[in-house]
Amino acid sequence: MADKQNKREQWLNVAYELFADQGPSSISIKELASASQLSRTNFYYHFSDKEELIDELLKMHLKAVESSFNTLLNERVQNFIPDLYVLAEAHKINFRFQWQLFRQRKDMRYNYAYLYYRKRNSEIMIPLIIQHYKLNLPLSMVQAAWDTVSDARIAHVDFNDFKADALAKLADEIMKSVLAFVNVNK
Repeated sequence: MADKQNKREQWLNVAYELFADQGPSSISIKELASASQLSRTNFYYHFSDKEELIDELLKMHLKAVESSFNTLLNERVQNFIPDLYVLAEAHKINFRFQWQLFRQRKDMRYNYAYLYYRKRNSEIMIPLIIQHYKLNLPLSMVQAAWDTVSDARIAHVDFNDFKADALAKLADEIMKSVLAFVNVNK
């Protein structure tokens, strides 16, 4: 029984990495079998098709958000900059997975997972953003600004320069631009 579960987890872990690197449409069962060093027959023992696998990946990602990543955010992010981006750099694969969700958000499954993560993340980040930028704005405006920054940041991230300082600089530039607009229009 443990071997069966281990193989299922192996499929999911390899698929998670491929999803993060290539996106869902580029994943093939043949490529998964090769990367996981398991037979295609074994894949069909665990999953009825690629869509079921992707549904399981999304569940796995959302569960990771709930359990480990939000715990890490609470424990390790005391200051918006640089702490959030030091953590992001250390979890590049999760960030890439989230990037793929953002890129594929026309599909409701991916959009839901992307927005769910963004919402859970913002619950932790908003107080730190208010503190970092010394904001005296209604919470709804800060939330809207952070949502804009989150989307713009993920749309413009450079995975060839995925370092905490580059990520923090990008987010800070976007946030200052958004806040300048918000302050002009209040």
